[in-house]
Amino acid sequence: MKYSRNSNGSYTQYDDNGNVLEDEVVAAYDADNNSLINSNSLSNSGRSSGSRSSGSTYSSALASANRAAKLAAEKSVATLNAQKATTNNTYDDIAKQVYANYMVNQNKLPSQMTNLASGTADSLKLKGTLNYENNLSSSEKARAAQLAAIDTDISNVGTTADETIAANAEKYALLNKQAEEAAKQTAAQTEAAQEQTVYARAIQRAQALAAVGDFSGYAALGWSADQIAAANARVNRR
Repeated sequence: MKYSRNSNGSYTQYDDNGNVLEDEVVAAYDADNNSLINSNSLSNSGRSSGSRSSGSTYSSALASANRAAKLAAEKSVATLNAQKATTNNTYDDIAKQVYANYMVNQNKLPSQMTNLASGTADSLKLKGTLNYENNLSSSEKARAAQLAAIDTDISNVGTTADETIAANAEKYALLNKQAEEAAKQTAAQTEAAQEQTVYARAIQRAQALAAVGDFSGYAALGWSADQIAAANARVNRR
């Protein structure tokens, strides 16, 4: 391989037949130490982008999981509220039937009391009223008990939904953290590999240029201008 120095101080690399090579080594050294800076910048940029991407992914997944939990809760609550309506309708019908039975019995009282003493007739009438009130009271207590049980179920649905949402937040926060750590580790490994490649190419270029009496390539390896000038002077004195 051969190198020719350009007017801007960079070098073009050729193969043995004089063809220009599309070699990253040349581009890497045109900017000397800036090549390492650019490498870091790209790595940092990739890492930041990856972090945002994973964060966005898990935020979307969390939102989707929470929506599913809320929709499931709303569906359960709607079903329970429908049960409440059915329960109320059932006990409304029972109350109507209890009253209807009471009125039937009340209408029978005149014939039943025909030959009864006044006190006995009053007692029979009172007994019918008390039976009606007791039956209605028992029915209403059963209604209240069933509605209270449904309300408890509705409350439990809300509690379960809240617990699910809290668990989702913890779950996806952990997943996001793990993804970010993995992305950082991958980015760090990529960055280290890139820096090693750049450094190896810097050595290769410096050695190639030194072979033709030009030590300027060692600037990318940390040599000072005085060191390079001294090396070039030694070669020129030969």
